[in-house]
Amino acid sequence: MSYLYRQGSINDFAGWSLSEDLFSFDKRDMKTLFGRRKVHMPVVTLQKDSTMFWICHDGSSVISISNDTLFSTFDSIISSFPTGVKGIKSEYEE
Repeated sequence: MSYLYRQGSINDFAGWSLSEDLFSFDKRDMKTLFGRRKVHMPVVTLQKDSTMFWICHDGSSVISISNDTLFSTFDSIISSFPTGVKGIKSEYEE
């Protein structure tokens, strides 16, 4: 986890999945200050019951994208943590 946190803190992509073969890298069109250009970027392809996480650019939080019911709500995610680990809800949660 410390490696992923460090990568996320220096604005590199730091992510992991609970399923196989979710990540790939591909050249995609991206709008930049100098117009559109093709850049290599990570691509996530969610399959049935798959989950991926990534650490935000400043290392202050972890974002989850999932179509697995275990990760459908904040409370269900927290219930999957080991005993003694607590979660904190963000002020941005809807």
